[in-house]
Amino acid sequence: MLKGKELRIGNWIAMLSETSITEDIYTTKQIATGSEIDQITKLLQISNGNGLIAYKAILITPEILLQFGFKKGTKSDYYKEFINSVGDVKKLYIGIDEGSYFWGIEEELKSVPIEKIRFLHQLQNIYYSLSNHELVPQQKTTV
Repeated sequence: MLKGKELRIGNWIAMLSETSITEDIYTTKQIATGSEIDQITKLLQISNGNGLIAYKAILITPEILLQFGFKKGTKSDYYKEFINSVGDVKKLYIGIDEGSYFWGIEEELKSVPIEKIRFLHQLQNIYYSLSNHELVPQQKTTV
């Protein structure tokens, strides 16, 4: 579930673009301004419980991980190197266990799962908090 308080400029989300009797069609959107976050948060509050979902979170998939620069690993399912605030190279890894994703940081050849994660915007926020850099797709594309 998408929560307005979790959003930052740069996050990718799914936006309702077309609706019909049989299905809703979503396109991806990257948040560009703080006012967009305010608007999305208001719409999420209004739509809570009435069945209309104008915005939703993008589920993490192996394809999404690869698209955002993660590599298939041997010790973990997926990993991406980053440089932390003191200049050390670390690895953010994403493990998959029984269909659930977990994130962790590799420290001295040990990878310990930290927390369950489900959505792309959560992964983007984790990466930013660890590296002070945005997690972006590797080529110009839509998610």
